[in-house]
Amino acid sequence: MKQTVFADSIVNISMAEGVVRFDLVTFGQPTGEEKKIPMKEVGGIATSLPGFIRMHEQMSKVIEELVKQGVLNKKQGEGLKSEAKLKTGTSKE
Repeated sequence: MKQTVFADSIVNISMAEGVVRFDLVTFGQPTGEEKKIPMKEVGGIATSLPGFIRMHEQMSKVIEELVKQGVLNKKQGEGLKSEAKLKTGTSKE
């Protein structure tokens, strides 16, 4: 049975004996005066190092395609990292 888990990000990335592990988290609403954003762990992934590299390559291809389609913007002179911003129509760029 296939299970789908929604995640906003990954945390706690580690590797031991050729196995890469990371936790999947979701973000809640900011709380308190400091407006800290609570995270909730919703699952985790453990994969071989070659599997992790393949995932990275596949996700990089998806990002490149989204840039080509105009869904994402890439900052001038930068690689596609966290600088890739989703076009929402509300940006002031």
